[in-house]
Amino acid sequence: MRKSLSVLLSLFSFLSCSKDLCTFKDPGVPFEPYESLAALEKRSALTGRTFNPDLALEELSRLETEERVPFTLNYNWYGSPVVKAKGGDDGKDLFLVVDTGLSYSYIYKSGIEKVFGTEGNFFDVNGTYQWYRENHIDNKKRLKNLSRAKVIKLIRKDLKNGNINTWRDIGGIRFKYYASDEVEINGQRLDGVLGADFLMKHKNVVFDFKENYMYFDQSQIDGAVLEMKKNNCNNFYVYFSYKGKQELGIVDTGNYTFCPRNGIGDGSPEHDINDKSFGIHGKRKVKQISPAVWTFDDIEIGGIHYDNVKAQYSFTTDSGFNYGAQYHAYCLNNLGNEFFFDHIIQYDFENMKFIIK
Repeated sequence: MRKSLSVLLSLFSFLSCSKDLCTFKDPGVPFEPYESLAALEKRSALTGRTFNPDLALEELSRLETEERVPFTLNYNWYGSPVVKAKGGDDGKDLFLVVDTGLSYSYIYKSGIEKVFGTEGNFFDVNGTYQWYRENHIDNKKRLKNLSRAKVIKLIRKDLKNGNINTWRDIGGIRFKYYASDEVEINGQRLDGVLGADFLMKHKNVVFDFKENYMYFDQSQIDGAVLEMKKNNCNNFYVYFSYKGKQELGIVDTGNYTFCPRNGIGDGSPEHDINDKSFGIHGKRKVKQISPAVWTFDDIEIGGIHYDNVKAQYSFTTDSGFNYGAQYHAYCLNNLGNEFFFDHIIQYDFENMKFIIK
């Protein structure tokens, strides 16, 4: 990496839809319903693995170089790679999940406060406060006397609703501000997300899930080579098979488990990967179903065979996916890290290849 992270401081054939509400096609595979699970228990149930939050900081303290960065699977988003970075002049640690399923990098309120002290300071530094006052407050008689605190509250509301956006370069990476905090779990809170925009600054990125390291700009690893497709939002897809039938799925390190598409295995895997309803502010609604753990057998990715794969549909009531992400995984499979925990994978952006070893 040019600046290491330590100085750093995101149809019809298988759709059965009414006007705006899609319905579920039960695949008929065994499943185990549940009513409520804590985050750690849920991730263990959906990956068949045990996560230990007490190991996270020790794993993140391992040696980092410009080409190699340690990550942990034991921090907050259990099962997804989280890295530690230095933010601001005082060097407070930022904890960032690396999410190849997100097109851009973004930072939470906790990250903004670590770097800028307060949210208000951030809005001053990047000009958001002044711009918002001039364009949304001072030109309206009923609003122009609003206090600074109330204006900041309105800015935050518009950011959350997607009415406005604000960005900032931090440590050479352009972050979009996501005006809320990620949920704290076991005393751990994420400060932001490194998305595809950051990763694509490199020719390729390797995720070594055996040793929990990321490598940048390496030679092609020795493994099965798959063609990789990219949509307009920098999401990356590969073909795989389920019960001998071809399927298409996004490869998503931000997802710890497998989210099968609706109707998987019906012989109609294709969908427009540039569907505009997939975005983070997508409004296409999917009829939700009760929480459950599904089990899938006979899946192959690059010649590697998988049985007893635990899965969750994106449109269960507790999935945590927004509407755009729910609809994305309703239409196209989401291949999360459950498939890669015992492997090494490489995104070759230069040659549009995905390699798994």
